Amino acid sequence: MTASDLTGRIVGGKFRLRRCVGVGASGAVYEADQIALGRTVAVKVLRDELTQEPGVAERFHEEALLASRLNHPNTVSVIDYGSTPDGLLYMVMEFLRGRTLTRIVQDASEPLPIDAIVEYVTKVLEGLEEAHEAGVVHADLKADNVMVDSRRGSQQVKVVDFGIARLVSASDASSDSTANQTICGTPEYMAPEVISGKDPTFASDLYAVGCLLFELVTGKTPFVGGGVMEVLSRHLRDRHPSAAELRPDTPEYVVEAIDRALSKDPSQRFGSATDFKDFLRRSAPVQDGGELVLCTGCGVRIARTFRFCPECGQSRPKLAGKFIAPPTEIEELPSKRRKTSTDTDDLEAAGRIKRSTEPDLLDEYDDVAAEFAAEGTSPGVPDAQRVGLLPLPMVGRSVESERLFQFLTATSDENFMQVTGETGSGKARLIIREAQRAATVGALVFLAGPDPSGLKSSLYPIRSMLTTVLDLADGGRDSVAAAIEELGLNERDVPALLDLFGHETELGLLEPHVRRRELLASALRVMSHASQRRQAVLVFLDVDGYDRPSQELLRQLAKNTELESTLRVVASNSKAYAKSWPPRVSELFLDVLPESAIEQLEVHLLAHGSEAMPRLETLNELCGRKPEHIYQLTRYVLEGGVVEAAPSGLSDLIAERIELLPYEAQLLVQAAAVFGSEVWIQDLEVAAAEHFEAAELAEALAVLIARGILEQHGDLVRFDQPLERDVVYDSTPADVRRALHDLAFTALQGTESPELILGHHAEMAGHPHIAGALLERAGDSAIYQLDEPGAADLYQRSLNASRSVLMSEPSESNEARYVATSIKLADSLRVNGETRLARGVVAEARRYAQQAPALTAAIDRAEASLLAMEGWLEPAEECLRRGLAVAIQTGQTELMTELYRDLATLMVRASRSDDAIKELEEAIDMLTWGEGPRGRGGPPTVWMLVYRLAKLHAAGERLKKAAEIAEAGHLRAMEHAPRAAVARIRTFLANVYKELGDPKEAQYRNMAIADLREIGDRRGTAELLKESTRPTMDLGRTGPELIREAERLAAEVAEVDEKRPLAKD
Repeated sequence: MTASDLTGRIVGGKFRLRRCVGVGASGAVYEADQIALGRTVAVKVLRDELTQEPGVAERFHEEALLASRLNHPNTVSVIDYGSTPDGLLYMVMEFLRGRTLTRIVQDASEPLPIDAIVEYVTKVLEGLEEAHEAGVVHADLKADNVMVDSRRGSQQVKVVDFGIARLVSASDASSDSTANQTICGTPEYMAPEVISGKDPTFASDLYAVGCLLFELVTGKTPFVGGGVMEVLSRHLRDRHPSAAELRPDTPEYVVEAIDRALSKDPSQRFGSATDFKDFLRRSAPVQDGGELVLCTGCGVRIARTFRFCPECGQSRPKLAGKFIAPPTEIEELPSKRRKTSTDTDDLEAAGRIKRSTEPDLLDEYDDVAAEFAAEGTSPGVPDAQRVGLLPLPMVGRSVESERLFQFLTATSDENFMQVTGETGSGKARLIIREAQRAATVGALVFLAGPDPSGLKSSLYPIRSMLTTVLDLADGGRDSVAAAIEELGLNERDVPALLDLFGHETELGLLEPHVRRRELLASALRVMSHASQRRQAVLVFLDVDGYDRPSQELLRQLAKNTELESTLRVVASNSKAYAKSWPPRVSELFLDVLPESAIEQLEVHLLAHGSEAMPRLETLNELCGRKPEHIYQLTRYVLEGGVVEAAPSGLSDLIAERIELLPYEAQLLVQAAAVFGSEVWIQDLEVAAAEHFEAAELAEALAVLIARGILEQHGDLVRFDQPLERDVVYDSTPADVRRALHDLAFTALQGTESPELILGHHAEMAGHPHIAGALLERAGDSAIYQLDEPGAADLYQRSLNASRSVLMSEPSESNEARYVATSIKLADSLRVNGETRLARGVVAEARRYAQQAPALTAAIDRAEASLLAMEGWLEPAEECLRRGLAVAIQTGQTELMTELYRDLATLMVRASRSDDAIKELEEAIDMLTWGEGPRGRGGPPTVWMLVYRLAKLHAAGERLKKAAEIAEAGHLRAMEHAPRAAVARIRTFLANVYKELGDPKEAQYRNMAIADLREIGDRRGTAELLKESTRPTMDLGRTGPELIREAERLAAEVAEVDEKRPLAKD
């Protein structure tokens, strides 16, 4: 297979190979797209011949793992690696746009300056220092494996291809009869001991650095000429030429460094890369710049004597002072541990609309200028120009702004608007600005966004919005009840809202469609009541990133034509998502900025920035006239980037900004990104404790805030843009990312973090034992939260973890966990309509359950459900009977109950009701040891079979028999069943007795009403209340208060279409 054959292929499900940019001894390197982010990466694909050799795949993964531990500005980041289904081995790295040192030497018209050479080699050694500390030997360091890119006027040096040479040499050895003579590396840089057959070591890497230093100084490697064997022999026996003789201007310390590094005896070389680096730094002439301080404007250390930062123009009073984070204008919703205020009468106290208390930047500059004028000096033109540069003015959006403002403040029947546009079009900024304007004229503004963890927690945006609207200190039972009362709602909304906040309630035991109906009704009532006193604006940002139930609930909200006229809902989402909304939702599309707006921005950038700022052509072509791209480019230039070298992709541009950060700030932002788009400072401190003391962390955090990457809100730190977080996360080396997840897991243990987040971190940290159990429980929670798609995803992740454990530690208990999770996954897939995938899961689970009969019965039931869903009733019945035989043999009485109930359902679907009755009667007799429905023996779940039997008799119009059996089931249910089930049986009995004309109807109906009212099933209560108002044989009468209550309950849920659930049952 040639390199070009792979162009266009997707590897790892995430990276599309765009073009081949180089072919070497180990394989080909491709420029590729990271599909999710649109970011450019490099993908190295090993040669076909290598992948065919035994053991190469294992060694490749070992070497890739070691390389992915490296996290340093002078080593290439390995962000992913793996193998394709057809056996190709690949490694994904950051894409480097510079030249190799080989090319730099070749292109130079004269010898490279010594100070530049020392700088190159020092940075190479810094990269090796990181690698050696991580236990990684390069084994093939050479000029071709050092990339140099120009940034902020200096050179960014990256060492690439760690450990790859050993794969090639090992493969050659395995196919060579003289394997012990196979050596690793490139002859011109190979240490004598490696040539002699020893394994590469840290010392042999330093020998290669000596060869590299010699080459940069003299233009050639120490031993050249002749064939490969001649070069190798000269490394072994000859002393290298004198660098000073070949280049007379070579300083003595450079000659000494070369001589020491090229010692034949490894013990005579530098003791470590650190020693080598320190020797060069101590010896090289430097200009004393005095004490250095950190500029919080750009993160560069500069001399304290400087009055202004030469990098960004920040004035001296800010250089060492405490950074004050800029205020936000609209406060986002609270997370799990953040307490917020939502005073509906005072927006500033509410924390959702905050007016800036910072002095005007120009006034601040004038104060500084006055101080310097008093000293007889001037702050300088560049500094005056940069004042007021950021934030960039919002231009070219006047029509869209006015339309949105009118929508938010007018009283009309139009309640819902979506703002659409491509990534970078400025949707969120426009919405927030106009919502702020609406707040100044009296509107209440509430804002919600996606789950900040990025995990799409079930109903997170809805919970967050309700938390803010209700002004909840927490989601506790008492807080919810008190907030409902204060908002003017009644206690009947409490069960559904408690259910929404994850509390176990009787409502949670009702049918999913009932719970969805009640949840929607209560959520809508809370949101509607928010606007009863004055105009209210609900803002839902980035709806594309919400979980499925939240998206569906918002669609139901958008369909509601009975919303308060003072309620406005605005959502931002992509153009592709626009069709998901009902037709009545108006759309405001944000296109790219018009050319006139770009001209305005150019004037602004040149007036407030500097000559280095991008010009009109760049803003049009490179940035595509997108506001966010222009902002990121402006930041990039301010931070030292060069417009001409700026990448065209938005994600690539953000990645370049991250590269321009000081090393400490890079480490901190990587730690923050692992948590999601926001993190509590105390958690960040734990995760970053290995690298930072408290003061160092504060300093690095100040840099990230000053550069607009992070923003701080009290004890909470957030990424300014979600895309920035995603780029940082995906740019972090793979094993570094794993280690950070491990630290995050440690930080969050013992907190209020849900199992979903803990399980995610455990999984990503490589702890499958812990992750499997946590993710399975998170899947159970997703089911409870009516999120079947989310549950399927979590069960799949749990199953992957369980499979990993089972492969490494085969045991009956691990098999049981694997099979149990498989059954849950298959059931969720079935509910989602993915029956083909579900069948595969069941088939694999069956293979593992062959030696565990107790598990096969549950698998038989899962397979029967799949067959029945597809209409194969006879095969489904066979599965159930096979499972029953096993369950009876193993004494699983509760599973027997479920299997018999399923069997009866199948028979009814096949129009065999009489057979179903016989099966149920036999089952009840067997489970109760012959006592029958009226007995007290048998497992607690027998009431389900008795109730089902009663319903079948009622369907056959054997009403007296049905009532008799249902009474027996009622007695059993009161003892063993949840209240919701008891209420259903009482409703059934009331209906049966009504048909019989029996006065007992009123007794059971009243009991059922009381049950359902307490549980929170408003529609069920309303229906029963209406039934109770109809004439009966009872001499009593229904009071008017019951009629009024029935009408109120019916009105509360009238807008909820019971046939449109949030997700599939």
